[in-house]
Amino acid sequence: MSKSREQLIDALLSSQKQVSALLESVADDQDWQPDSEEWSFRFTAAHLATVEKECFLDRVTRIASGDNPQFSYYLNTGRDFSQFDLRQSLQDWGRTRQGLIGDVQALSEDKLVLTGTHVKFGIMTILDVLQLLLDHDLEHLQELEAILTLYRQQSIEKRCEAEVIELHQFFQDWFNGEIEPTNENYARLVDVLSADFILIDPGGNITGGESLLARLRNAHNSRRDFKIWVENFQFRHYEDHIAIATYEEWQIITEGETNARLSTAIFREKAGTPNGVMWLHVHETWLKE
Repeated sequence: MSKSREQLIDALLSSQKQVSALLESVADDQDWQPDSEEWSFRFTAAHLATVEKECFLDRVTRIASGDNPQFSYYLNTGRDFSQFDLRQSLQDWGRTRQGLIGDVQALSEDKLVLTGTHVKFGIMTILDVLQLLLDHDLEHLQELEAILTLYRQQSIEKRCEAEVIELHQFFQDWFNGEIEPTNENYARLVDVLSADFILIDPGGNITGGESLLARLRNAHNSRRDFKIWVENFQFRHYEDHIAIATYEEWQIITEGETNARLSTAIFREKAGTPNGVMWLHVHETWLKE
C-alpha cells in the first residue's frame, strides 16, 4: 500500500533527523573514510545536500508545473566535495528539505496526480519522488550505521592508546616534579578515574581510586630519576562503550633498577576527558624481563 503525502512527509522528517544526527556525531572527524575508495563523512553530507537540491527538489518542482517532464538518471558521485564543511552541508540539506516539504504541503490534490517520466523508473508522481527520496535517506542511514561501527572501533582504539601513553607520561612528570602540584594539573588523573576504579597490582593488592589518588598526590616530586613508558599496546575488545586493552608498563626506579609489568585495562567512553575515555579497572602482572 502506497504511503500518503502526510506519511511520506513524516517519514522524511524522521529519516533526515536520524542521518543528520549520525553525521553530526562525527563532524569533528569529517575526513575519516573506511578506505581510500569510500566517501568520507564530509563527502556524504555534501552529497545529501546536493542531491536534495539538484535532483529531488527539481523533480518535484518540474512535475508540479504540469509539463510532464522527462528525467535522466542523476549522479553526483564524481563531484569534488573536499571544500564543503560537514556541518554547513547539514544546514543546507535541512533548509532544502524544509523547502521541499513546504512546497509539497502547499500542493492541491490535483497536482499530486501530475506525472513526469524517468529514464529508469518510468512514469512517476510527486509522491513517487518522495518515496525515492525516502529510500535514498534510508539507504544512507543503513550505510552510515555500518560504517560508524567500524569508525568507532578504530577511534576508540586510538584514543585508548593515546590515553595510556599520555597518563603514564603524566605519572613520570608528577613523580619527577616537572609539573606543579596544583589541583588543575592533578585533575589530569582525577578526571579520568571512575568513581569505582580499582587497581590490582602485581602482588595481588587491591587499591581503590580514592586511596590511589591520595597516595599519588603525596608522591609529587618524590622520585627525581623515575622513568616510565609503555610498550606493546594491544587493543582487545570494544562493545557498548566499554573497551579492553593490554600493554607493557616499564619503569626505571633508580639507575640499574628496572621492572616491567603486563597491564590489562578496562575503559569506558566519557565525553569531556582528554581522550574521551575513563579508566574503570587495571590489573597488573609482573613481566619477565
